[in-house]
Amino acid sequence: MKTLSDLSNELLGLVLEDVHPLDLEAFFATSKGHRQRGAWLLERHHLLKRTYSTFTYHKDIRRGAPARLLKAIWNNPRIADYILKVDIEGWDLTFHGEGTSEAKLTRPPYTMEDLSLYENALKECKYVDGTELHEYLSILSKGDEEPIIVLLLLSLPNLEHLRFVSAGILDGADIIRCIIEELPTQALTRLTTAHLQASSNGPDSGYDDFEVMVHLCSLPSMKEISFHGFASDPREFEEFHESDTYSNIPVENMTFSRCAIVSKELFGFLSRCDNLTTFSYSPGPEGHNTESYSPFWIRAALQTHCKDTLKCLTILSKDQPQSFMGSLKPFKTLEDVTTDLKLLIGRLDETVRTLSEMLPSSIRRVNLYIAEDLEEQALQELAQEMNMEDTPELEHIHFIRPDEGIFSVCTRAREGCPED
Repeated sequence: MKTLSDLSNELLGLVLEDVHPLDLEAFFATSKGHRQRGAWLLERHHLLKRTYSTFTYHKDIRRGAPARLLKAIWNNPRIADYILKVDIEGWDLTFHGEGTSEAKLTRPPYTMEDLSLYENALKECKYVDGTELHEYLSILSKGDEEPIIVLLLLSLPNLEHLRFVSAGILDGADIIRCIIEELPTQALTRLTTAHLQASSNGPDSGYDDFEVMVHLCSLPSMKEISFHGFASDPREFEEFHESDTYSNIPVENMTFSRCAIVSKELFGFLSRCDNLTTFSYSPGPEGHNTESYSPFWIRAALQTHCKDTLKCLTILSKDQPQSFMGSLKPFKTLEDVTTDLKLLIGRLDETVRTLSEMLPSSIRRVNLYIAEDLEEQALQELAQEMNMEDTPELEHIHFIRPDEGIFSVCTRAREGCPED
């Protein structure tokens, strides 16, 4: 029976042309003879890996980089297999010495010859419908790079990590929406980590981003995701809720930073999360759905679906109306908690609750933000009331005053530990 060893170097190279880069490394590791025969191919593999594994596009990089990379992929499709990480950070075009953003957009960062290539690619892309095509062709000729980035991301079969900070004319939510609105099976199938930051252009910004967020979290490969500045529109809550958009969400680590998601909408979203080990939510500034923010809804959803998996929890209410969150006792695997003291036990001068009553026996580390002016002695007494039998794993409690930093307390569960 013929084996790979019987193939000529030329035929072996043709066979390995279509092998995934990681599988290629594994193949060459199996035999010294294979490494010697495929030395030229291995050398090319390492060159492509060094050059293309990460694509970064920030304000300090000359405009047109996505277009140049896309053209390189068309010339050598093998490049696309090596791109595992994309990091794009938009910027305000008016602050970089090239006149107004509108003036800059009239000068595309690519030649007219290349523009024809991109226009033809958009026309041939089966994921871009007629309405989007007309819009894309119009803005592409003005220098808007969103259509180019859409084509680029659709060309990356092995993309694992995506970071997109929206600003200026580059909107990550719009780009992701174009890619996964119909959830094509060929797009983003290996994406495991994503960080999206919405542009902040007023209290209504980010309102159309929530549906994008749901679709992105539902990708089968997604494990870790974070959103900054995303929002849902309370005026459209019922319509979106009744559309049954949700599907199973496999994410394990989820972060919402300065977001404004309608609490009942967030409850429905979290009801699809059965694998969360880390969850963090901090609300946006005043004016962004403050009346609809309720830590109680978040805690209730997590308790219903993640009480046996959640290990790290952060729920904050800074600059927002305070409300009681409820007990964390049902979370059997919870080890780290960061929250506001009043969210956990209420006002210290009014409550009869103790920390032991509100925390699970698995807890190890507690970080509590203090809004009111409390003396260190009162905080020491609160910590010392912790029942060692109820929280045998407890290592420390940190009380945090936003303007003064951290005040650490040694608990009886770890006598003799040094104070920070």
